[in-house]
Amino acid sequence: MKGAWRALWERRPRLGHKGRAARNLLLVLALAALVVQVCGAPLRPQLAVFVIVSFVLFMMVRPFTTRYLHRKKTDTNVDSFAGRKAVVKERINNEAGTGSAILAGETWLARAAGEGEVFEPNTVVVITAVSGAKLIVKAAEPEHKVENKTN
Repeated sequence: MKGAWRALWERRPRLGHKGRAARNLLLVLALAALVVQVCGAPLRPQLAVFVIVSFVLFMMVRPFTTRYLHRKKTDTNVDSFAGRKAVVKERINNEAGTGSAILAGETWLARAAGEGEVFEPNTVVVITAVSGAKLIVKAAEPEHKVENKTN
């Protein structure tokens, strides 16, 4: 007989931590309704207690669940371009309305972040934002400074 119970136990549906939390909330709700029933109340007060306790538990648990669900935001698509480097393909000049840059092998229209800035071809720039189909860029800081040491 122990083997049959063990086999049933092994085949039980496994609940993840989210499933266990929902099960525990339903358990609290059922216990609240049970207490009202033991006190001798008819069905309507039991349902009222169930609904009221449901609302109270929902309001208590909601802040924790929203914090858990919205833990971190991952930038996708063009949102992830900010801060990346691109290479100027065609001269970027806001006054002339010209310019393009290559980012990850794709050619994009590009405009300078500051008015009056001009970037020549093969210049490395940093993307500050994306406006429609245009990259808004600024000059990139040099990565390595070379020091001339004379012995």
